[in-house]
Amino acid sequence: MNTYIKYKFLFLFAIISFTTSAQTHITTIEKKLLDSVSLRISLKTVILMETDTFILFTPSKYFIEPFELWVKEHPELIDDKRLCNAIKNDTAKRLVKAHKIADEYNLTKRMNPQIARCLKIGRCLIYNKITQRLEMKITMEDYLVEDHGEVRYIVNGSFLFKVFD
Repeated sequence: MNTYIKYKFLFLFAIISFTTSAQTHITTIEKKLLDSVSLRISLKTVILMETDTFILFTPSKYFIEPFELWVKEHPELIDDKRLCNAIKNDTAKRLVKAHKIADEYNLTKRMNPQIARCLKIGRCLIYNKITQRLEMKITMEDYLVEDHGEVRYIVNGSFLFKVFD
């Protein structure tokens, strides 16, 4: 019985060692986010994503214009163009729910790089539903996971979003 327990612990140790060594933390960067003043100036707002805890949004000029530029620079990305046009066509409304549009067109994966861009440059706001306050900063953690890069976005110690390079 003792030998069985030893092998079980050895097996668990090997699994834990393998899974923790499969990713390498590279850097951690904190970025200050926009404050509510930017919303008062903006006529339209784009909701980028929503979770049980957070709503990520930005003034439309910080999302639509860079997305259009991206599409212009990458004409081969047809799905990006479709998504950009669908979001742009919805801007007649004061509140554009880009995450819902991406879901509707089955293009959520094409929305992720645009969300990451907004987070990386800090041109967005994050509303915490639990504390009912805007978060002031985001932490970006870069990892090397097996054969690709991964960036995890953390807000006040809570996971928000991740994107693969």
